[in-house]
Amino acid sequence: MYACPKLVGSFPAAPKLTQFNLNNSLYTQELYPSGEWCLVVSEGSLLKGIKRASGVFSSITKVEFRGCGSLKSCQLDFLPHFSKFIIRDCLELESLRIREGPLLSLHQLVVIGCPNLKSLPENMHSLLPSLEKLVLGLLPQVDSFPEETLLLPSTITSLEFNCLRNLKSLDYKELQQLTSLRNLKICQCPKLEFIPEKSLPSSIEHLEIMDLKDLDYKGLQHLTSLRQLKIWSCSKLENIPEESLPSSLEHLEIWNMKDLNYKGLQHLTSLRRLKICGCPKLVSLPEEGLPSSLRYLEIRNLENLESLNYKGLQHLNSLRRLHIWMCPKLKSMPEEGLPSSLEYLKIIRCPSLAKSCERKTGKDWPKISHIPGVTIKMLSKA
Repeated sequence: MYACPKLVGSFPAAPKLTQFNLNNSLYTQELYPSGEWCLVVSEGSLLKGIKRASGVFSSITKVEFRGCGSLKSCQLDFLPHFSKFIIRDCLELESLRIREGPLLSLHQLVVIGCPNLKSLPENMHSLLPSLEKLVLGLLPQVDSFPEETLLLPSTITSLEFNCLRNLKSLDYKELQQLTSLRNLKICQCPKLEFIPEKSLPSSIEHLEIMDLKDLDYKGLQHLTSLRQLKIWSCSKLENIPEESLPSSLEHLEIWNMKDLNYKGLQHLTSLRRLKICGCPKLVSLPEEGLPSSLRYLEIRNLENLESLNYKGLQHLNSLRRLHIWMCPKLKSMPEEGLPSSLEYLKIIRCPSLAKSCERKTGKDWPKISHIPGVTIKMLSKA
C-alpha cells in the first residue's frame, strides 16, 4: 500500500501473512534469536492509527513500533495473542487505548520517547491483568499518575520510570499494593523528590534511584528482600547510618555523592559487591566501614582519592577482585600490600598508580606480583 495518509489499519484474517508494506514503512514478521516472532513497524509510516486485527499474524509474540511519526492513537489490543509491546520514538502519539476488554496475553509494555503522550490507559489493573513489566521513559507530558490510571495489576514484577522530567507525584498507596514487585527503577525524574516512609513494597529485590533529593534511609529500612541497590545523586543518602540498610543487601552501587560517609555498611554481612563512583570529597578509604563479606570492590572516578588505607582493607579476607578506575591522585599501594585473598586487580586510567605498579619495574610491583591476574591500562576512553 502506498500514499494512504489517512489510513487507519484494520486488517482481515491472514494467518500466513509474513510481510506487509505500508508506504515507506515495513511490517515484517521476523524470527528473533530467542525463538519469538516479532512484528516491526519501522520509520517513515504515515499510519495515524491502528485498530484490532482479527486473525492476522497469529504467531506474533512481540510488537515494535519504531519512529512512526504520524501515529496519533494506538489500540494496544489490535493483536490477540502477543506478549510484548514496545513503542519507541512515535513523536505524535497522544493516546493508548484498550477497546475490546482484557488483554490477557500482554506481559511487557515499553513506551519510550513519545513527547505528546499524556497518560496511560485507565483501569490497567483489569484490562492488563497479566502485565509483569512496565517501562516508561522520555514522556515529558506525563506529570502524574492519577489513582484511576496507576491501578496496576498485582502481577507487576518490574517497573521503570526513566526521564519523566515533569513527573511530580506517584500514588504510593497503590505501589504498596504491588506485592509481586521485584524490580523498581526511578531515574531522572527531578520533580519527583519525595518518597514517603515505608511507601515502597517490601517485596522489592532490585532498586535503582537517581536524583531523588529528599529520599532518606527511612524509606529503605523496611525493604527486607532488597538484594541490589543503586544510588545516583541522592543528597540525603550521603551519610549512611548504622543499620540504615537491610542486611539482605548483596550488591550496592553508590554514584555521584558529593560527601560520602559509609561507616553504616559494616553490618551488611551479605554484601558481596560494592561500587563507589564519583564522590569528590573522598580522600581515603576509611579505616573501618567496609564489610568483611566483600568479594568485589570497584572504586571509580574518585578525583581526590589519595590513599587506599590498608587498615580499611586488611580485614577483607573474602575479597577476590579489586578494580580501580580514574583516580588521578592515587600514587601507590599501601605499604602493607593488599589482601592475600585477591585474585584479580585492574587499574584503568590512573597514571601515577599505573607507573608505580608497572610490571617488574614499578616500585609497587612487589606488593601486587603475587596476584594471579593483573591488568593495567591507560585508555583515552573507558
